[in-house]
Amino acid sequence: MALIEEGSYWGQLLTAVCGKEGEKETPVMRITFEITHRASGDGWEEIDPFTRDVKVWLSDAAWEMAERRLDAIGFNGDFVNPQFDQVLSAEGTELVCTHSQGRDRAFEDWSLAAWEGSQAKPLDKNTLRLLNARWKTKQSASRPAQGKPSGPPRREEPKPDLSEPRDEEIPMGSPVQDAHPDNPGEGGSGEPEDVPDEEIPW
Repeated sequence: MALIEEGSYWGQLLTAVCGKEGEKETPVMRITFEITHRASGDGWEEIDPFTRDVKVWLSDAAWEMAERRLDAIGFNGDFVNPQFDQVLSAEGTELVCTHSQGRDRAFEDWSLAAWEGSQAKPLDKNTLRLLNARWKTKQSASRPAQGKPSGPPRREEPKPDLSEPRDEEIPMGSPVQDAHPDNPGEGGSGEPEDVPDEEIPW
């Protein structure tokens, strides 16, 4: 049977039941999803639906991991009738498919994207101290880290010209028409012209 391509998928929750698996009869919760879409670019591509199981191991050794994973999907705490967050149950969720190599064959390993931040166990103080020392030793032997690149240069807006306008830049009005004393609207100020003395009748 061909393996499903690795990647992100979208699935609808179908059932969740608890049981035992393997030679040691390890307790496990099996959560079944119907896979309906595959991530493609920035969206989801509809595909022929198929079902896959996501397993949460409930052994003593895996209990801390199980708690974090179940809490991340809103588990109600009832192992007889498992229920989860309403968003997960009604709208579905993102799942991740990876391939793992067994003794004689490769197999699919399905998990929930919501678990990506809940899988790692916290480190003890001694391990953290050793990691810090190792990192500092490596950094001191290498060149200093460069700062992040600056952003693109800002585009400067043109500044307005506030200088005094030159004479040749001042727009000239239309020629002033001779004013008519009886019609001041036709140019001029509308005041009568001076009449020479000799023309004034006495």
